[in-house]
Parts: sequence; C-alpha cells; structure tokens
Amino acid sequence: MITIICYFCFETFEIFLDNYNTTNTEIWDCEICCNPNKIQYQVRNRKIIIFDISDGNE
Repeated sequence: MITIICYFCFETFEIFLDNYNTTNTEIWDCEICCNPNKIQYQVRNRKIIIFDISDGNE
C-alpha cells in the first residue's frame, strides 16, 4: 500500500501498487472526491523509481 495525494482535491488516500519489476499505468478514483487519478510508475528491485500522478480524465 502507498498513500498518495489526489490530483484534484489534494486529500490523501491509499492505493495498492504491484511491487515487482514493472512499468505500469493505472487509474484510481479518489476515495474523497471520486475523480480519476492517473498513476504512472516504474518499480525495480521492489523500489519505486518513477512515480507520477496526473488527471485521469485525459
């Protein structure tokens, strides 16, 4: 689990990311305002090396 800040309302909520060697893009709806957050990340050796949150409506 990782805690992120919503791109829209700036509230925090928790999401689950795959922690194996991967590059992934996922959409997570904020638990507070329900807007979609686009999460792009890359994991190597169980460490997040790239992480970006943007507008999931694009």
